[in-house]
Amino acid sequence: MLLSLEARLLSTAIVIFNWATSTFNCGIFNYIFTVTANNTIKVTQSSISNAILEAVNQNLFQGGSRRLEVYNWLPVELQTGSGVSRNVAILTGVTIIVSLLFLILPLSVITVTCCCHCRFRAKENANINRSHGKDTYQGAYFLEKIHAQALEAIKNSDKSTDCFNLCHIIVFVVTFLLLVALTASVGVLFIAGFMVTDMLTEDTAQTPPTSFSSDNFTILTGVKFIFSQFLDFLNTGISDGIISTEILLKDINSTFMNVLEPKVSSAVDELLVTYGVKPLMHAGETLQGDLKVLETNMDYIRLHNQQVSQDISQLVGKFSTIYNLVGPELDKVCNRSMGPEIEILCDSLKRRAPILILQFNASAIKVDPPAVLNFIFNELGVDLTEILKQFSEFTVKIEEVENDVLAKLSSFLDLNSMLAPLMRVWDTLGNATVSISGNLTKITESISANTSSSRALVSVLIYAPLTLILAHLVANSVVATLYALEAKKTEVFYRSSTDSYDSSRVCSNSGNLVHATIILVFFTILCILIILLLPAVTMFASDGCVYLVEQKGVAQTDCILNSYIENEIWPTIVAEIEGALEPSVRDFLVLSSPRNIVNASTVICGESIHTTNFNGLLRAVGWNTFISIPKVFASADVQKKIQEGELTLKQEILNQNLGSLIPSDLDEIIKTTQNLTHYFDAMNYQPSIDELSPSKLPSKELANYASDLETLISKIQNLGLQASDILQRCVILIRDDMVALEQVGRNASKLREAFMEVQARRNLTTGINSLVAGIEEVRKTFSNDSTILAPITPIYWNLVDSFKVDLESGLDPVIQSFLHSILPCSKVYAAADALLQLVCKQNGVLSRAFVWLYILAITASIAVVLFFSTFLLGFIQTHHFRRLKCASQIFLPSKTSSCDRYIPYPSSSCRNQVLGSHSLKKQVHSSNELKRQQELPNYRLTAPIPAAYVDRRDCNPLRAFPPADEIMAQDGASEMSANSFYEDPTYHPVPAPRSGRQNRMAETELHLEALNSHPEEKLPTQKHNED
Repeated sequence: MLLSLEARLLSTAIVIFNWATSTFNCGIFNYIFTVTANNTIKVTQSSISNAILEAVNQNLFQGGSRRLEVYNWLPVELQTGSGVSRNVAILTGVTIIVSLLFLILPLSVITVTCCCHCRFRAKENANINRSHGKDTYQGAYFLEKIHAQALEAIKNSDKSTDCFNLCHIIVFVVTFLLLVALTASVGVLFIAGFMVTDMLTEDTAQTPPTSFSSDNFTILTGVKFIFSQFLDFLNTGISDGIISTEILLKDINSTFMNVLEPKVSSAVDELLVTYGVKPLMHAGETLQGDLKVLETNMDYIRLHNQQVSQDISQLVGKFSTIYNLVGPELDKVCNRSMGPEIEILCDSLKRRAPILILQFNASAIKVDPPAVLNFIFNELGVDLTEILKQFSEFTVKIEEVENDVLAKLSSFLDLNSMLAPLMRVWDTLGNATVSISGNLTKITESISANTSSSRALVSVLIYAPLTLILAHLVANSVVATLYALEAKKTEVFYRSSTDSYDSSRVCSNSGNLVHATIILVFFTILCILIILLLPAVTMFASDGCVYLVEQKGVAQTDCILNSYIENEIWPTIVAEIEGALEPSVRDFLVLSSPRNIVNASTVICGESIHTTNFNGLLRAVGWNTFISIPKVFASADVQKKIQEGELTLKQEILNQNLGSLIPSDLDEIIKTTQNLTHYFDAMNYQPSIDELSPSKLPSKELANYASDLETLISKIQNLGLQASDILQRCVILIRDDMVALEQVGRNASKLREAFMEVQARRNLTTGINSLVAGIEEVRKTFSNDSTILAPITPIYWNLVDSFKVDLESGLDPVIQSFLHSILPCSKVYAAADALLQLVCKQNGVLSRAFVWLYILAITASIAVVLFFSTFLLGFIQTHHFRRLKCASQIFLPSKTSSCDRYIPYPSSSCRNQVLGSHSLKKQVHSSNELKRQQELPNYRLTAPIPAAYVDRRDCNPLRAFPPADEIMAQDGASEMSANSFYEDPTYHPVPAPRSGRQNRMAETELHLEALNSHPEEKLPTQKHNED
């Protein structure tokens, strides 16, 4: 239940924080940062504490944030609101107004209890009266006047009395309900205070926690967890970074060689093409290949030419015999009328009968003399082989140059050795980590040492008001209980009560005054505390934490920090990193400023926890590379090495003496070869190709013809006629010869393809001439050094330029993979999330402090209302007693008493009597008594008898008294008229003060006045004790 209550209270705090965040206007950053003349962000000249105090002052007491310089600096897409938020100031104003309203209650009680006349002792009053001869009466409290005015309104009305009783009961009920509410509020306040002090519990564990729970934590454990996660991040990042950097250097070296090798090979090929060696080699290889094909196909022709010719000739004879049989027999069979269908078939067979006559001329197939072929294939082949062998050696030499150039360039552009100093960065970071670890340990020890004193101070701050409010609750509970017991004992709610009380005996005016003063002082201090802290905590949440938690706020914070870090902090860090590296390495490093740090640490770094992708901190802050390949090649050292590579390449080619590898005895070989190839080129093998055409052996058409003959025979038999035996025999012969025809057709097709290959390559003279021209061109190129070196420079620099581009594109994924893997930031996310949970989120310090403050405000409000309700209860209960006493002073007239009337001139023998409260009895309003009173005659005077009047019973009528207008009222009252001596219908008696004494003229003073007027008559002074 308590956990549920705590969660609801903290949820209320978050709701108030969200209400206070009406717009995202950069909040407290407007006071911490300022915009420079270069349109960048820097910290203000004043200290951060002064900037925060200024923000508190403007947001709480000056109607909201007024400094919006940083907000107006933001890009338009990030200016999401009007930029002005007054909700915190509204909360401050409401808090001040409510506090003043509740402070008015104890202040009113103090004012009412202090606003009274001075009281004099009875003896001092008597002495003054004797000396001055004046009649006085004691002054009344201000509260007594209130009682008197209220009594006039209710004393003669039963309905008003019932309403007053109801009001009295309602005040009792409200008071006890407030007691219950304050009890519950004190319990909730204790829970809220415990939530605050619980965060300051000491942590006795020596090792830092491995996990952080937002439901159960202390400030010390949270700080230890945050620091431990950050140190683990650094230590793990350094150890993994060293390994990753070694892998990176290997990957860079392999990528370098993978890109350089094909580039050098391509450059060498281009150089060979420029020298003419590649075309020469291509022509020689083509000619050599043609000779191979010619030799293979001519061998096939010599082996299969005669056999294919014989087979075709035999088939020609067989099908010619079949034709001689089929033709006459068809004429004979088809002469009979056997229907139109058979006639059509007969005409088709007769028309296609010449297909059986195969057209083949064996003499058209040509074969060259074996001696010529042997010379061409042997001698020319040997010569070509020798020529190609020599140029192959030429190519090998060039390839050796290629390998030398590759080795030289790889040594010149050794990125592995260039980037090796990067390992020193990890050493520097390791040293910094040791320093950071020591500082964090000192901070942790300092926090741990101050936890006890801080907890004691916070406990005093939290539990001192709670204790005073609890004492106030106990005191008011006791007072309210005493009021209830007093009301029960005196039966104050029954009109038949016979006791006569002047006022409640529970609490006096002095007690109320002291109580109200204590309440006023205590709650004044408490209200000042609430007015300052409650809106301030809300401001820190709405103008601070929201810019670390909400998406819009994080975007604004990152934009501000990006500019500040880039221009104020990052140059110093870069200088320290470059100080640990060699100058050659600094030239090509790209150390861009990190961006969006808040979003990286609170969002991106947390993705690796929920996915399999391990995000590195450098990738999260926007780093995709740290090496600029164009800068590498633009550096002076690399440019010098590249130029050295060009000179090395030229010298290596000159050292190979490639001109000596060109054959010098090719003329005789070529001249002899050309005489024979001219003969070979003149041969035409197209007639042989045409003669072996598939159309010469129509196997498909012959098969269809045999099928049609079978159809004709079956139709004749279906008519019941005798089929021709010759036709049946011809069908069988065609079927048998078709097998041999298909096999001969396949052999003829292969022979035809061999003739086609020979026909396509019979131009040997052209190939030999092209080879000779190529050799002559290469000989001219290598005749002097200038022609050898001329094409090297453009080819080499094209190699370098293309190598730059390909190396950069090849290294990009390698470097990105490296940056994405080093410094895994899941622990950074854990530390950042723990920090936000500790301070800003629902169960954080701000939420708990806010809950305690607003529960304290509610509790204080209930306590003030309870105090006033208790005071009002005492006032009403006293007033109730006064009402009952006033009712008991009404006289009951008698029929036989002649002295119940008042006469203007009483006898001197009358015994003066003054009505006192002690001689009066309360009127009992029973039904019989009311009936008896209604039967009595109505007398004119029914109000209480003033002190100036004297009971005239047993009086001497001859007794002379001075006129009634000589009797003066105390405090400068106006003279009474002659008629008022008898009766004054507007007279209102002053009720007795809370001490229980009547405000009346003393009996002794009345007799002294009479003696002074008639010295002949001496009346004894009668004592009268006041009630």
